[in-house]
Amino acid sequence: MIQNYTLKSFTPSDFKDDYGNTWCTATFEEASAEPVKWVVKEVSKPVIGREYYGEITEETSRKGGKYLRFRSKPVEDKPKEDKEEYWDAKNAQIKAQWAIGQAVQLSLGKKVPFTDIEQDARRFFNMVDRVKEGLTGYDKAKAVADSLKEPAPSDEDYQASLGSSFDKDGNYEPNA
Repeated sequence: MIQNYTLKSFTPSDFKDDYGNTWCTATFEEASAEPVKWVVKEVSKPVIGREYYGEITEETSRKGGKYLRFRSKPVEDKPKEDKEEYWDAKNAQIKAQWAIGQAVQLSLGKKVPFTDIEQDARRFFNMVDRVKEGLTGYDKAKAVADSLKEPAPSDEDYQASLGSSFDKDGNYEPNA
């Protein structure tokens, strides 16, 4: 049965397999008093009293003898929902770091208030999803406004704002 086992005793042997692993003898509190074989890469790593997650199974040697063997296993994964929440949060952190970096780069060499840098970072942050989703025009402006918790601009205001900071090809002009 796969579970946590607390190491009670551990004795390395001189025998190493073809992969350089050492076959050791161990006993665990949760298992019978009978010793089990445990194959480890480094004999200095197992610690008496520490819990190890794995499974004890009955094996048959090449000579036909029966023995118990402990195989460590990776700790069971979290439910899928937890993984998705974790990666959503992680991706948002990465995107935020990128956005902040872009906003700082945009303001280098200029005297720009911190609040403006923060707003630029929010715009860059939201730009990633807008570009992925293919939003254009008014939808982009509304998404930015929503992200900044500002009222959405009218379509005319949006077009006017483009003229003040972007050239006719859509390139950013900081001095415009």
